[in-house]
Amino acid sequence: MDIMKYFNRLEIVNRLSQPGAPSVRVLSKETGIPKAILYAWLSLDKKGRQASTSTHGPLLMTKRTKQRSPSTKFALLSQSFNLQGEALKEFCHKEGVTVPELTRWRDLALSGIELSNHPTYGTSQNDPETEVSQLKNELRRKNDALAEAATLLILQKKTSEILGGKK
Repeated sequence: MDIMKYFNRLEIVNRLSQPGAPSVRVLSKETGIPKAILYAWLSLDKKGRQASTSTHGPLLMTKRTKQRSPSTKFALLSQSFNLQGEALKEFCHKEGVTVPELTRWRDLALSGIELSNHPTYGTSQNDPETEVSQLKNELRRKNDALAEAATLLILQKKTSEILGGKK
């Protein structure tokens, strides 16, 4: 016996979506349709409503966007800077990019600009010669400390041998 003969899916989803609607469990008992199917129908309905508000239509597969160079991304960001709402959606559709993708690029660009202003960012790029000399001095200091520690260990061993195994 086909359950769909007796109950229309859209009617059930609409009934579940109404304020004060019965729970999925109650409707499942009433109609004989498993709860899992009812939850799946609700989920698909929500996805369909979200997709139908976009410019691409309901339940279309999202296409993979093509790789773009940083300069192309920057050009798209600058062109879309003053656009909002429908104008932004139309621009994105025309250029083959999604609004969230464009937003992510903008956020990454802004975070890069913020990082470049940080005082510790780029110190090695600003003055590499100073950093090299600092690293050489640190290496020399560590080598001297290691040589001193090795000398102390050798002296301790020789002192121990001279005194007959006692310190």
